[in-house]
Amino acid sequence: MQSNYQRSDVKQACTVLEVPKSSYYDWVKRTPFKRQSGNEHLSCLISRIYFENKEIYGAPKIYKIRIGRGENSSLKRVQKLMWELGLRSITMKKYKTDKQANFGP
Repeated sequence: MQSNYQRSDVKQACTVLEVPKSSYYDWVKRTPFKRQSGNEHLSCLISRIYFENKEIYGAPKIYKIRIGRGENSSLKRVQKLMWELGLRSITMKKYKTDKQANFGP
């Protein structure tokens, strides 16, 4: 009964979307691309490094840490994945003295 129920839902959905059932089943059986599975793994590593360092590190520092560990990826790939994850580094403004406060003879 359960399998028939699921089949009728697939049949109905494919009819509504005007998609052949064979295309749906091909899509279900499809394995992810190497790049996609690699990006998922890399995203986990980037998130771990980012949160271990108190959300301060940006893409260049995370990239250097990964190179130091012997892992291979490009800086642009790290930047892209950080942007997709919504991770941003915390930037600190450098302290500047107020030049007008230093009155002197």
